[in-house]
Amino acid sequence: MRLRTLGVLAAVPMALALALTGCSNGDKNEDAASEADAQGVLYAQCLRENGLDVEDPKPGENVRIQLEAGGSVTKEKAQEAQAACKDLNPSSDNPAAQQEMAEKSRKFSECMRENGVESFQDPEPGKSGVLIGGSDIMNDPDLDAAQRACQDLLTEMQGS
Repeated sequence: MRLRTLGVLAAVPMALALALTGCSNGDKNEDAASEADAQGVLYAQCLRENGLDVEDPKPGENVRIQLEAGGSVTKEKAQEAQAACKDLNPSSDNPAAQQEMAEKSRKFSECMRENGVESFQDPEPGKSGVLIGGSDIMNDPDLDAAQRACQDLLTEMQGS
């Protein structure tokens, strides 16, 4: 069974949280990062309550949503859960974080197309994260090689 990453739409990476706090003292920087991390945990809990099997994010990382090829959770179910938990998504009220994630998502999508998965689509307008799904993509013979070639971009989006 192959796992595919659906999206990365959660906690603001710690570096971004620190950058957004400007020149404030260290305690405030730590508080901002801790708040983003705590919000990411609440977001993950909500996603679980809405049928997704996700782990709590590690400090400074994003929630990772994965779907199994042929698994019981569909793309639509994942999108419904994300919509139900939108108010808890730490990046939903941070336009700078949303813009950064959208740009990283577009770069990842472009990389996948450049590496042979021509049907890989850009994220939908107003949404960020990547969606690896659909039988045309899941059955593409170039998918595994493209994911390996683009792994650094995906890791960057996950806040690692």
